[in-house]
Amino acid sequence: ALFRWAAGHISYNVADFQSGNYGDLSPDGVLRSRSSVCEGYARLAEALGAAMGLQIQVVSGWSKGYGYTTGQRFDGATNHAWNAVRIGGQWRLMDATWGAGYLDQHSQFVRRFQEHYFLTAPDAFVFDHLPQDPRWQLLERPVSAAEYEDLVYLRPMFFLAGFRIGSHQRARITAAGRTTVTLGVT
Repeated sequence: ALFRWAAGHISYNVADFQSGNYGDLSPDGVLRSRSSVCEGYARLAEALGAAMGLQIQVVSGWSKGYGYTTGQRFDGATNHAWNAVRIGGQWRLMDATWGAGYLDQHSQFVRRFQEHYFLTAPDAFVFDHLPQDPRWQLLERPVSAAEYEDLVYLRPMFFLAGFRIGSHQRARITAAGRTTVTLGVT
């Protein structure tokens, strides 16, 4: 309910994102304005989750979101925030910002609910989210920043359609001749 409400009632604040002046990112500020950037979504989810009795954490890191290009480096300041929530004794990942929609090629916010970003499997989440603290990858073997940079960029529909990568997880494949790339379905 928390994820669905935030994704459906908070709009992404494109003007604040573009200006770098993010305004009031507190949960109260986000509720008043009904818009924010990712950190505001994550802080609101944390506050609402805590009020519901959930263990919930804001996670900061890097994402392959709006403006991403293959091969881009992620060695500067973090550019995104999302949440980890403990449910049934297990930490799970969610991103209410990306669950709300996306920015199109004209930098306009398009509200389109993306269920992929709710309790996403860590091995799928890592294709477009890299937490600053590797423990929040929730993977048995966390990927390095260099490995993350080289992962193929997959959209939510890839996972929602039941596909999985069978052979090549890297964005760039070098071959001397023919190469076979395999995908699977679950």
